[in-house]
Amino acid sequence: MIDLYSELKAVVQALRAGDVPYALCGGLALMLYRQPRATVDINIVLPPEATERLTAALIPLGFRPHSHPMRFQPPGIEILRFYKTDPESRDVFTLDCLLTSHPTVADAWESRVEAPFEEASISVVSLHGLIALKQLRGSSQDLVDIEALRSLDDQEPGAGEERPHA
Repeated sequence: MIDLYSELKAVVQALRAGDVPYALCGGLALMLYRQPRATVDINIVLPPEATERLTAALIPLGFRPHSHPMRFQPPGIEILRFYKTDPESRDVFTLDCLLTSHPTVADAWESRVEAPFEEASISVVSLHGLIALKQLRGSSQDLVDIEALRSLDDQEPGAGEERPHA
């Protein structure tokens, strides 16, 4: 069985070592803002020009790129998916990379912050950036997450913007 925390730690170390700019988003970013939610993958945002360095950093960890980028509505939403299979359980683990080719994604990227993680830090989209990304997708789970994130924002002005918790 794949351990999400161990995978995140290895991915962050590989991205750091490969000088790959990134920002965590999705369910793991939500957890950094103290809103626990079950998740089974890693989601990051990065600029398109970093995709070759990203691929080079992930392949030694056992990740393989999906053959084609996924494109969504509204136009400009593009995700590169990487996957790895656990040799024992045969479980498939995914890492989705949202490219900054859409204005909302680019804005979330620009608002990223650093959060303490292990002995270093992890780059994560800001609270408002995470809300914007979740609004863009708009699934029923995203709407629940948005309400939880807004309640954090209401509790303390600027909460999470400067210091999400790892």
